[in-house]
Amino acid sequence: MNGHTPDSFRHYVYLALKTGPNADFNSFMDRIIEDIQPGIGFNKDITADELIIAARTKYNNMVEDKTWGKVDPRDAKILALTTKLEKIEKEGATKPNAAAIATDGNAPGGREKKYNPLEEWRKKFDGDTKKVDGCTYWWCKHHKTKDYNGLCVSSHSPVNHNAWSKDKKDCTGKYRSATPVNTDASGEKSDPP
Repeated sequence: MNGHTPDSFRHYVYLALKTGPNADFNSFMDRIIEDIQPGIGFNKDITADELIIAARTKYNNMVEDKTWGKVDPRDAKILALTTKLEKIEKEGATKPNAAAIATDGNAPGGREKKYNPLEEWRKKFDGDTKKVDGCTYWWCKHHKTKDYNGLCVSSHSPVNHNAWSKDKKDCTGKYRSATPVNTDASGEKSDPP
């Protein structure tokens, strides 16, 4: 056998059979090798020829049962996740990330810009209302900074700006409705930590 012992030849046959694309078949081969390696179990004394016969029989049975070409669900999941990751990476390459925005060297005076999460379209007047991704935005002229003179907002209409602003400042109403209210031993309300 080309100077190889029968055990090493059997090992090479096993390695060759293990390169198949079917996880169930490879698992079958693993169970056989688990008997061979410790020298115990039903298949501990299997020869290379018997290993080939067992593999051929398993393959023929899987073809007959139509399980040979079946895709392993784990492989399908990995493929789906890989495809999704590649799509995200491709999309991400065309959009600047927060770090790139925060450290844009083109800021006046060569200084770093502060991170601004607002999309440019929200800073430009394009009508009183706008629908984006199923959400209604109102142009509210009360939002002013050095970067914009009005802002598209989804939290309130311009008519309700003062009530929204008061709720925001007082930490009451809709603005803080998601935050639990704490009470002390006397039953008095206190701000959450």
